[in-house]
Amino acid sequence: MNTELAACPFCGGSGLLTVDPGDMSVGIGESYWSGCAKCEYSIPFRNEDDAVKWWNTRSLEDTLRAEIILLQTTLYLKRKELGTQGKKVNT
Repeated sequence: MNTELAACPFCGGSGLLTVDPGDMSVGIGESYWSGCAKCEYSIPFRNEDDAVKWWNTRSLEDTLRAEIILLQTTLYLKRKELGTQGKKVNT
């Protein structure tokens, strides 16, 4: 599995995958943490695949980001058509 993590959904920092070997003497096994190198948000998982899959799953975020790009492009083209690029336009 690809272990590359997407950017942090909260601050945009680099995704980070760490492994905690645990302590079997107290019944705590190995855990995988997906998180952010910048804001230090992290969450544990029992296996690497789940940690990577959860961190990289952003279906709603990706859809909204694509919609924003589409709207920005439409606005840019409309302003270009009207000759109002770079000017404040009352909406």
